[in-house]
Amino acid sequence: NFFIKKVRVITQVLNSLLILLFNIQLLILNFGSSYVTLTMIDNISSWEALGGRAFIYCLSISLLIIFSLLPINEVPLFDISKFKRAKLSSHSIWKFQDIILAFLILMFEFISFLYLPPKMSPALSTYFLVKNKIEFEKIKHESITKTDKLTEKFAKNEVHDFIKKPSNLTEKPNVILIFTEGFSQHIIDDSRNITPTIKDYESKSISFKNYYNHTFATYRGIQSQLFSGYQIENNSRNYLVSLPKLLSKKGYKTAFINTEPKNKEFSSYLSDLGFDKVYSSKLENGQKISYDKEAYEELFSKVERYSKNDSPFFISMYTFGTHVGSDGNNKFGDGNDRVLNKFYEMDQQFKTFMEKFNSSPIANNTVLIFTTDHATYVDDEYKKAFPNENRDYVSLDRIPYFIYYKGINPQFIDANGRNSLDMAPTILDFLDYSSKNYFLGTSLFSGSEEHNLLSSIYSEGTVLMKTSNNKISEIEENELKEIKEIVFDYFKVSQIKVPTN
Repeated sequence: NFFIKKVRVITQVLNSLLILLFNIQLLILNFGSSYVTLTMIDNISSWEALGGRAFIYCLSISLLIIFSLLPINEVPLFDISKFKRAKLSSHSIWKFQDIILAFLILMFEFISFLYLPPKMSPALSTYFLVKNKIEFEKIKHESITKTDKLTEKFAKNEVHDFIKKPSNLTEKPNVILIFTEGFSQHIIDDSRNITPTIKDYESKSISFKNYYNHTFATYRGIQSQLFSGYQIENNSRNYLVSLPKLLSKKGYKTAFINTEPKNKEFSSYLSDLGFDKVYSSKLENGQKISYDKEAYEELFSKVERYSKNDSPFFISMYTFGTHVGSDGNNKFGDGNDRVLNKFYEMDQQFKTFMEKFNSSPIANNTVLIFTTDHATYVDDEYKKAFPNENRDYVSLDRIPYFIYYKGINPQFIDANGRNSLDMAPTILDFLDYSSKNYFLGTSLFSGSEEHNLLSSIYSEGTVLMKTSNNKISEIEENELKEIKEIVFDYFKVSQIKVPTN
């Protein structure tokens, strides 16, 4: 009897834990349109960034834990006692009908493994989550012990020059680079005209269409674009050369505006990107985060300040206002959809900034580049706001990227599925700057002159996809091994200090 009771306690604890895991997967699927990913786990430390959604998430998780761990007694589904063998007593640890039911459930899961996509199965998704974690830890360990012979593999002597800098720009024009939080191209193209200012400036710029994000989420998105590489871990430092470092060598004063100054993790992360200075944006009414109004005001203030120096400047900023859970003071339409409100708010603050910028003499010698850290994430609020957007991959999509200055000749360039790995070399190519580097991407101005397989490879940690020919698809097995080796070897190299002169 003691043994039976002990086994029953163990099985009940195990059962509760399995139910908890199952329910967590379903909860995340309900809110986020996908099962749990390593990126979600990495971003747990940034839960405060969820803003207006933090309460409902915390309440849902609390209720889920309570109900998942409640002790459950026997719940008979059907009576098959007539199939019992005589020797099976009522005190058996597992009753015959329980075994049959468990077998049927396992068979159903097994069939789903074989014939259904992973997103249809919580169990299979959990399996891949664990598999990806094991793969990541293996790579992380190797990054400490096997990097000495890899640096030459990624070293390049120059940034190829595919386009000449426009003649109506000075030798060293100022540069402003704006990363907007989670912003997909379809929001600009939406028939409801949610972001009219962005749409207008996109049409008056050199704009790249069919251009995708190459990673997710923010920590990877900003860093990986500035270094033109991949980071499979959220907060790992990249010791290679970045875009601001290269521009600094060309005589630029570089700065980044931090819209999350109270976030110590994010502030430390920004200090490793290679900027001369990182400035904290102003906080209003005790807020921990600067939203788009304060962010763009701070940007213009720093642009004015740096324009008084003899040296050219490179100033970048990440705007937080379009993050999941945010709303906007400027309401779109009837104002009932905060997803639409936040994008309209961002657009109106960008409009105010551009009006001041174009009215200033600073605009006569400054190139403005607008893009995003990554695509808009698909959650339940997103699906309500954009019911006609059917996205199978919740963190991968077309994103905006345009280059503007006064007197520019507007042009649309089809990137044809290339991605934000190419952002940094494209900027340097446009400005006619070259230097030794470790960039994995190439300039989007190269067109078909230079083939680069990685320019259409998306990496979310150890999860890889491709967007070549403007189509999101799985990577074939014969390519996957080669691509993984390159992506993971780059990560190993980025973790050690290498000569960058």
